[in-house]
Amino acid sequence: MYFDRDNGLEPIHPIDGDGLQMSKEPVFSFVIPVYQKPAEIFERCLASLFDQTLKEIEVIAIFDGPDKELQEVASKFPKVQSHVIEHGGAPKARNYGTSLAKGKYVVCWDADCQGKPEMATRWLQEFEATGADFVYSGYEFSQERGGYPSEQFDPYSLTCGNYISTMFPILREKAPKWDESLKCGQDWDFWLTAVENGCKGVWIEGSGWITEPSFGSISDIGWSPERRAETIRIVKEKHGIPEREIAVGSFRHFFKALHIAKLTQGDILKNRGEDLSKYKMIFNLGMGDYVRFRGASKDCVKIHYWMPWDIDCMYAIAFKTARETIAHINTEVTHNFCNEITSKKRLEDLGIKAEVLPLPTEIDGLEETLPDKFKVLVDCDKAYRPILVDLPKALPHIPIDFVDTMGNVASIPEYSLLLSFYENPGVDESMRRFLLHGRNLISNVQAPFCGYVDMGLKHVDFKNEMINRIMDARDLGFNKKAQDYYKNLVDPKKFVEKLNSLLPQPAMEVVS
Repeated sequence: MYFDRDNGLEPIHPIDGDGLQMSKEPVFSFVIPVYQKPAEIFERCLASLFDQTLKEIEVIAIFDGPDKELQEVASKFPKVQSHVIEHGGAPKARNYGTSLAKGKYVVCWDADCQGKPEMATRWLQEFEATGADFVYSGYEFSQERGGYPSEQFDPYSLTCGNYISTMFPILREKAPKWDESLKCGQDWDFWLTAVENGCKGVWIEGSGWITEPSFGSISDIGWSPERRAETIRIVKEKHGIPEREIAVGSFRHFFKALHIAKLTQGDILKNRGEDLSKYKMIFNLGMGDYVRFRGASKDCVKIHYWMPWDIDCMYAIAFKTARETIAHINTEVTHNFCNEITSKKRLEDLGIKAEVLPLPTEIDGLEETLPDKFKVLVDCDKAYRPILVDLPKALPHIPIDFVDTMGNVASIPEYSLLLSFYENPGVDESMRRFLLHGRNLISNVQAPFCGYVDMGLKHVDFKNEMINRIMDARDLGFNKKAQDYYKNLVDPKKFVEKLNSLLPQPAMEVVS
């Protein structure tokens, strides 16, 4: 569900005593192509739309050829506008229905989808809050068969594969026509066209509707392993999307992987995506996904990038399992990389030879100021938390926050100083982000500008040392030297040049 009324979120638009929306003009026009659907499923679909808490909607059913049984279902709902056209496929029906729509936003709905009651209200809230041209979310499959969560809006990611379903609203005046020549990939083509025309989308977390799995449909067959490549080729050719030689994938670090894909002009890997055999290089970021190399060509350069958490997992799993995993990686992977020297040494202990290659970081637009109020953030694991948790009591006049156990990213501009203490110390991504923003640092990491503190000190001596270091840090200004050092270290050009050198034929340039 998007939300519930218990949390104080009510429908935006008032309803009169008869349960009808006061405004006469519809906000959403639901255009439904109808063709060979079970009657009971179509009836549930229509009922769910008229059960919306937002009543300013119109429902236009376009029958793709006569269907007496389904037309009778529609007749049970007096407000449904029913139209029968000559059979020509869903895109033709959608285009015809859109031409009749009067709503501010048009939704090309499917006859087997059921909207949750708050769906349209939530859509409208997001439109009004963001000024987006279209909004979308994930969706669920019926009978607890899982679902699809979608992803945040990014035009480049959309060129690598679709993540927006047909059944979401777009400003009617900006809605492109559906390509009536396409049998498969219709939704991907539609949203690519909308974005190419300048439309901007907003992703809503959660799911607003439920659908029946489309096993055996024309669309489902078009995305089958046998026909997937052809479907992708047709859509990419239409939109001038180039064939890319590099693929980047990650299960846990999608946005970092997407950043790398953009830099290298590569594809970000997705479910039901490209055939891996076409790529010259596959870059996998993080554990759990080295299976992505399956299907790659013999000559493909296979890169596995180790994050600190991944290395921790290797130490934590059973010896036999770890040994089998390491043997597989050493056989399958062409190059292993990691972020800093500590990770490299830990991988060597596991029997994995890796090279240090700092991940590229977006470094444009970095400010050179500190906040007016001195504030401290503590990032530590459970081993050091009991030692550091007393600092706020010892320094009550200094605001000291702790990163929560969920690892939520803190707002760097709020803080002047970061304390970072982990059992396996290394310059991790959060430390590097703080240093790139010119913040000061105290840690147990022996690396440039990391404010090393010897953890061999007794508890009392360590506590006193930390108090003194925090007090002294109040007089430290913006750390320009640290910022310049780490900007150079994580320069995207260096990262791309390294990957470029591993390709049989250099093929990429840094994308600014």
